[in-house]
Amino acid sequence: MMLSVRSPAGLWGATAFALLTVSPTRSAADEAAPAPATTNVAAPATGTNVAAPATGTEVAAPSTGTEVAAPSPEHTNPKPATDDTREDLRFGHFVVEVLGGPWFASSSLVGPTPRAAVAPLGAPSLGGGAELRVGIGLSRFAVGFVEGAVAHASLDGVSCDGCSVTSASVGVGLSAHVAQGFAVDPWVSFGAAYRHITVAAGDAPLAEGSDESAFDFARIGAGFDFKPSPMFGVGPYVSAGFGVRSFEDAVAYADVVGGLRVTLDPSASGTVLRFASAR
Repeated sequence: MMLSVRSPAGLWGATAFALLTVSPTRSAADEAAPAPATTNVAAPATGTNVAAPATGTEVAAPSTGTEVAAPSPEHTNPKPATDDTREDLRFGHFVVEVLGGPWFASSSLVGPTPRAAVAPLGAPSLGGGAELRVGIGLSRFAVGFVEGAVAHASLDGVSCDGCSVTSASVGVGLSAHVAQGFAVDPWVSFGAAYRHITVAAGDAPLAEGSDESAFDFARIGAGFDFKPSPMFGVGPYVSAGFGVRSFEDAVAYADVVGGLRVTLDPSASGTVLRFASAR
């Protein structure tokens, strides 16, 4: 069938009809290529709260293939040491202490009534006493010890020439220290002891025996040590004893001794003393 075109207008209309009726062709490459996938991203629903990262929250950076653990807070900011974590500088240490100084005893130590048959013996005058303690550290703040002490004083009886009293005792005790490892070491102590009292009346005969037993139910002491080195300390002290003699009559007495205390701690070799506060 032949299409006759008689005018230019008819030529343009035929060309447009041909372009509209011919379908475009696709190449084999276009047919083989898969259609691009369509991803639906859900938008947040209206009224939904999207939580923002909390302030101070660490957001992990994308890994590059090697994960490096961040240091823990304990390592970056270690806690300061407390008393419970410090080294114990006293537990298990053997300690030797020598104490001595003026000694004064109440008149009841000799007797409330004359012990001499002829004249009163009088009250003890100011005498002197010495004490030896051997202890072991029980904790960083406590030392248990055994002690032996001796004291001597003359008697003030006007008609008793050469009269005197001697006290010898052995006991146990506990001393408490408020600090450890410091150049100045304050302490207090408490103990109990058996005491033996001997009275010498010279040529005067005694109405009672010259020896008598007694018991110190409380010995209280206090002082402080200055330590020029960890193994050696020296400082003032005072100690008071309260007891009972003549158990049948229950005669109470008291005595006081004070002076200097010297401390030896051989186990403290190598310790560095501190002068500042422990806090």
